[in-house]
Amino acid sequence: MLNQILNLGIHQVNGTFQVKRLRLINSLALLNITINLIGIVYLLFVEITSREQLFHSFFTFSIHFLFLYLNHKGKIKITYLLLRIFMVCSTLAIFLVYDLDLYTKILFGFGAFGFVNVISDSKKEIKIEALVFLLIISVGSYLQLSQWYTFIADYNYENNVTLQFASVFLIGLTLYYSFSLKTEAISYYNELEKAIETNHQQNRELQQTVEDKALLVTEINHRVKNNLELILSILELQLDKVKDSKTQRSLLVGISRIKSMASLHQLLNEKVDYTAVGIKPYLENLTSKILELHPEQQSLALETSLCNYNMHAQEALALGLIFNEVITNSIQHAKSSTGKNIFQLESKLTQSHFILSFKDNGNIQTLNFKENLGHKLIQLLTKQLQAELTREIDNGLKTTLKLKRKQP
Repeated sequence: MLNQILNLGIHQVNGTFQVKRLRLINSLALLNITINLIGIVYLLFVEITSREQLFHSFFTFSIHFLFLYLNHKGKIKITYLLLRIFMVCSTLAIFLVYDLDLYTKILFGFGAFGFVNVISDSKKEIKIEALVFLLIISVGSYLQLSQWYTFIADYNYENNVTLQFASVFLIGLTLYYSFSLKTEAISYYNELEKAIETNHQQNRELQQTVEDKALLVTEINHRVKNNLELILSILELQLDKVKDSKTQRSLLVGISRIKSMASLHQLLNEKVDYTAVGIKPYLENLTSKILELHPEQQSLALETSLCNYNMHAQEALALGLIFNEVITNSIQHAKSSTGKNIFQLESKLTQSHFILSFKDNGNIQTLNFKENLGHKLIQLLTKQLQAELTREIDNGLKTTLKLKRKQP
């Protein structure tokens, strides 16, 4: 029960010092409630006293009970504001109402200011409060030393000693919490320095790791490029020596597939982001390389209408291999009645899909496709992309690939 009262409003504050400060306010409020409650009972049943004394005890009891209630409701700022007002009014009363010795008044003034300083959170508040208390102490001291001002009430010796004790207690409390705040600030500063140094060390290690990996990626890319070029060179040398037309076509298909991968690799090397690939430049580059492999097709015309769209590198590779097979197949088998082959490569974006289509103007009558390696490769890659592939006869063969849009 006692611990619950002392921790009223703790969940509303952060930091060790603020928690200690709030527990202090709750402790003082509880102490004053207890003292005043005992005093009220004593005044009512033991000692016959005046209404003014009874009202004063009841008023003090109510004020401190209000502080606990506000803290319980999370209205801590209101509690601190009322405490400041209460301390300022008490200081005004001590200096302007009661006839006490100057030493006691000044001691209480500094004690009250110290306590208000503890519950203040900004330099601006402390400066304003310092000016207010300095003004009260200066005016009160002047009136104390002057002969013309008459104080309204007297303080007896016992009350005077009690007030001195309360003033010393407030000053001691201020010194303790000021020391506590400074200790916490030093501890926080030391921890912050350690955290900053640790962060700098981690940043240096990460930077070194990034540089090492960048160097490794550069070396890997260089070796991949060299290996692809070596494979292409070997296949092209073999192509020059082979006389059989069927074998030549097979070698050309293999070379085309490798160039599809080499084109994507080259495009990735030209970018900082290795994960996203622009489909428009990739397909334009890919189709031009495929056509370069078939210089005999001089009557072939390629029309492109591609939109800008980015894909993951792995998906772009699968897409490139699919259309490498489709375009190569049209080059080999599509024969136009006019003698001029026209290929159309188009893409468009809908709200949810990316659609890519390729159309030739060959004389095709049926959609019977041989179950060869190229056809199986197209089916496998389409499944890998989780895409939908359709083929239809539309004054030639039209192949359409429909993919769900994803964020690369």
